[in-house]
Amino acid sequence: QSDTITPADLDGRPMAVLFDEHRTAVQTEAAFRAAGCRFKKRLELRTFLPGLQFVAAGVCVMVCDMITAYSHLLEAPEGARLSIRRFRPRISNSVSILTPGYATQSMAGRAFIRELETAVDRMQVEINHVLAPG
Repeated sequence: QSDTITPADLDGRPMAVLFDEHRTAVQTEAAFRAAGCRFKKRLELRTFLPGLQFVAAGVCVMVCDMITAYSHLLEAPEGARLSIRRFRPRISNSVSILTPGYATQSMAGRAFIRELETAVDRMQVEINHVLAPG
């Protein structure tokens, strides 16, 4: 079993992907095209989280963001865990926090942003211990 998954590993397999306009979907499809592999979209999602159930049921595979994968590792019962590996080439993703531009940010809002940044940094370290280097 390889430490990473590539488009060749998923060539022609049914996939759950985000809606066509999402940057992750665009990058994933481009990675398949660049590798000369068939990108077979079976399910189109608004977010990755529901896709985990389809993957666990054997309906499809999915290239998803690290936060969704990490939350599954923390919350799934041991028997329901999926095989989670890094995908290469790397698909970039980001977390956005939207705040109103016309109002001063509250202390609670600033504290939340700091807490979220800390949690994402911690998650990156912890998931690296779970996933093989890749």
